[in-house]
Amino acid sequence: MGFLVKPNIKVDKIELKTDENSKVGIANLLKSWGPAMPVVKINNYVLAAGEVESFDLNVKLNALPSFTFSINDSNYAIRRALQKETIDKCVIFIGFSNWYIKFNGLITSCTSDAGATNIFINGILFNEKLYTSIQKSYKDLTINDILTDIAQKTNMGLFTVNNKALSNTLDYCLNSNKKYIDFFKYVIEKYTNNLWSIDPLYNFYVSDIETLRKQKFDKYTIGESGKQHDPKDMIITSYWFNETDNFKLKANYYSINTNFGIAHINNSIDYGIFSSDSKEASKIDSNKIIGLGDDFENTFSGFKKQFFPYYDKIVNKSIAGKSITVEMEQVLFELTPFSVVDFEVYFPKKDDEPVKKDIENSGKKVVIGYSYHFDKKNEENTYPKVRQSIDLI
Repeated sequence: MGFLVKPNIKVDKIELKTDENSKVGIANLLKSWGPAMPVVKINNYVLAAGEVESFDLNVKLNALPSFTFSINDSNYAIRRALQKETIDKCVIFIGFSNWYIKFNGLITSCTSDAGATNIFINGILFNEKLYTSIQKSYKDLTINDILTDIAQKTNMGLFTVNNKALSNTLDYCLNSNKKYIDFFKYVIEKYTNNLWSIDPLYNFYVSDIETLRKQKFDKYTIGESGKQHDPKDMIITSYWFNETDNFKLKANYYSINTNFGIAHINNSIDYGIFSSDSKEASKIDSNKIIGLGDDFENTFSGFKKQFFPYYDKIVNKSIAGKSITVEMEQVLFELTPFSVVDFEVYFPKKDDEPVKKDIENSGKKVVIGYSYHFDKKNEENTYPKVRQSIDLI
């Protein structure tokens, strides 16, 4: 289906005070600064390049984007910039001039040891309207209709890949003064088997994994240097064979994460329910659609056909088992939650043997999360730059 609503959020400006003679120099500095390190403003104070020691921005399933950074505050400028009684906000910018991530952040905690120069800040993407509410009833509308209304009321964007659950029409749904972010989660988790995510550009993403696996590969157009090129499939590879692979996205390394054990004990296999004339519970196959139809009486309101009382277990089954975390050589700023990519992974080359492809772990993958990292004192002892890791299933 694609975008149903485009975001309409005003992000605060980041401005460096300068005179006419140094404007060009400042513009060139900011142009090269964004891909190399985050540009951060805390309240009205813009951090100097050397003050950001480390930075992480995380985009995950069913959560707001969150960030952490460590700051060298030897002159106490940041601590003076932090408010005494009101909330503290920040603006974060990373990327190129023609494609970047810039968002308003809410600082949720700030930690500093007595006498220490560094302070540690945690926060989340901030949109004030997500935390407002209004009591409203929705009658004879689809899930897509309700989510669209929430996005419009909060100025958020909404991207969905349509599936049966999102097209389902509810006879009645009430927002009883829940905050919009809470009502958004409520609608998805109570009436669908879909996952959701929010990116740093203020877009909601909603779909189910099985539908996503059937989609074509997503495209990207911004190269490593920030130059634009024709759309290319998002193909992530651990090995370049020749020049024809130049448009493939190189992975520095990857790790495979399994959670079969915890998935086994967290996910129910069978459900049981009593019929009106039976003394023993009858088993229900958990893979079938929730809703008992004509076989049994619906003695619990949660078993209405349009209601998913076992959301956590249904969703856990779709993402459980194995995930792959890829550390990228090139930052892919056009990546979004639920992007569909081709993952080509090869076993390490041994002597004169040909490179062998890891068939088991290669193939079409769905992005369920990604992170941006910056560390001024990186392990390779090279010029610091923003790096990216991607979580795939």
